[in-house]
Amino acid sequence: MDEPQKRTVRFTPQQTQFLEALQQSLGGKASFNDAVSHLVNLGMQMNEDPFFAYHQAKWQTDDVFKFHIIPSIFINTLLKAISIPEINETKVNSKDALFQMLRPHIDKLAKFFNVSSAYLKGEKPFPYVMPYAQPFHHGLLEQMERDSITEFQPIYSLLKYTCPESVGIDTALYVKIEYQMDLYKSINVVKPIGLYAASDIEVIQYEEMAQTLRWRCFNFAIDLNTLNRFSMGTFLPEKPGRGLPCLSQ
Repeated sequence: MDEPQKRTVRFTPQQTQFLEALQQSLGGKASFNDAVSHLVNLGMQMNEDPFFAYHQAKWQTDDVFKFHIIPSIFINTLLKAISIPEINETKVNSKDALFQMLRPHIDKLAKFFNVSSAYLKGEKPFPYVMPYAQPFHHGLLEQMERDSITEFQPIYSLLKYTCPESVGIDTALYVKIEYQMDLYKSINVVKPIGLYAASDIEVIQYEEMAQTLRWRCFNFAIDLNTLNRFSMGTFLPEKPGRGLPCLSQ
C-alpha cells in the first residue's frame, strides 16, 4: 500500500513553471516528482488541519521580520510609525504572542512591507503579486513616495533585474525603499512593478521617471531560476537575513 503508484499527469506551462520553482526551493537533489509530492502533502495537511492557515500565517509573518532583520528593540518603533498599538516587551520576544497581537493589523503591516495581505494571513504561499507587462503607471513612483513613512528618511531606488537566458519576458522591475530606523539600522522593503521585455517602452519610461525624481537606479543580471522565482511572487532569499538578491554584486 505504501508503494508509489504510477500516474501520468499533464501540466500546463504555468503549472510546470510553478513546480520547477518549488523544486528549486526544496534544495539538494530534489526531483520534479518530489515537488509534486510535496505539494500534494501540503494539500492533505491543509485538509486535515483546520488551523493550518493560522500556523502558516504565523510562520510567514515571522519570516518577513527575519528577512528584514528587525530585532525586537525596533518592533515597537516600527509599529508606532504605522499606527499599530505598541506591544508589551514580554510579548515582543514571543513569536506566538507577537503574532496574536499583530493579527488584527495584518493589512497595515502588509502595506508597510509591500507584501500581499493574503501572504501574511497564510492564504497564499508567496509574498508578492508580480504583474505581467502592465501599462506604464504615470503616478506610481510619486505615489510610493507619498505613502512612505517620512520619519524614517526613505531613500528610493529602481531595481531592474534582467535574465540573459530568457526569451521575451526577461526583466523584473522593483522599487526599493530604504528606511533608516536609527544611525546604524535600516530596513529595505521592495514593491514589484512588473515583468517586461527589456526593450519594452514601459521599462524605459520607469527608468526616465526614476531619474527625474533623482532616485538611484540599479541593473542586475540574474539566472532563469531567479527570474522564475520572481515571477511566482517571491523576493525573499532562501535563507532569511541574506539581503536582497544580487545587491552585493
